[in-house]
Amino acid sequence: MIYVFSRDMTERRMLLTVISLEWKEAYCGIGKFTLVAKDTGENALMLRKGNIVHFEGFDGIIKDVSVKKDQITANGYSLAELLNQRTAYNDVVVTSAESGAYDLYTSNRRGLDVETAQPQGFPETCEVSVEKGGTLGDWIEQICSQAGLGFRVTLDERTHQKTLAIYKGEDLTSPTDPASVVFSTARNNLAGLEIEDDGSEFANIAVVKGMGLNDKYVLEIVGEAEGPDRYEIFVDMTSDKQKEEETRFNEYGEEIVEKPAETDGEYRARLAAKGQEALQERVAQTSFSVTVQPTDYGVRYKLGDLVKCYSKKHGIELTARVSEVKYTKDTKKDTLEITLGEPTLTMRKLVKLWQK
Repeated sequence: MIYVFSRDMTERRMLLTVISLEWKEAYCGIGKFTLVAKDTGENALMLRKGNIVHFEGFDGIIKDVSVKKDQITANGYSLAELLNQRTAYNDVVVTSAESGAYDLYTSNRRGLDVETAQPQGFPETCEVSVEKGGTLGDWIEQICSQAGLGFRVTLDERTHQKTLAIYKGEDLTSPTDPASVVFSTARNNLAGLEIEDDGSEFANIAVVKGMGLNDKYVLEIVGEAEGPDRYEIFVDMTSDKQKEEETRFNEYGEEIVEKPAETDGEYRARLAAKGQEALQERVAQTSFSVTVQPTDYGVRYKLGDLVKCYSKKHGIELTARVSEVKYTKDTKKDTLEITLGEPTLTMRKLVKLWQK
């Protein structure tokens, strides 16, 4: 059943003549939906911009409506879109993900009719520098994305209360846990594996050149690879010289050391840090895509959970999060598509790891 509420929650009606419905839920982001219904007086009354839809555990807000050929098409987003009605007023650095996201919302809520859930005490951390002016939805997405957490705004159909919740998917990857979830070609629930291993920009050794005291060149080598597996890049840091002693004269004309000169060890450490930064930009890009069968979704695993994928043929094992779920319902059939997020990839025997 599909219910539509007025934005002020004073009216509720059930849609009876729905032609099709498609919606996408995101673990760390704002979902969306498209609802197509017959152009009846009842539907035209409720399918209006700003009204709220509630169905199949999904809550959304209508953003635009079009009428064509006796059909009404309503497009919108999940109820977390309400967070984008508020912007951050102040600059703040968020390091504790769950409490930081809640604090950011409550300090910028300004009458928005969304409550916050009871904190679960998740230990995940992040480092997000919130700048005034960005929307709360965007900032909370950044916070949760860094920490591996999800967020959503749900509607209680009975009390009409809307609630922002930060939540965490389960880790279902332990091989010893009978509840673990595995997709593999052998089980016929994984197909369409595509791999792209791009090492064109890869480097694992940084040769950093600096300028020490007395204008002497300093070379700092970052990385340990040797032989044919060694890929070097050059980093020129000669313009960032080793810091000399800083002095000043007091009122008696005496020279006083304000700050001692940077030691050789300190300067080399600074050069090494620059080398590490350069290497982080030159990591080989390994990407993949798979198609998984949505067997047991909602029973054994759900949105946000971590699952395992195996391919014996390619010697690949990967851990990925269920990041999006797309549902399609029409008069002919119902379909469900699962999207896995960015993986932690292990190439076993057959595929070379550029990172080594």
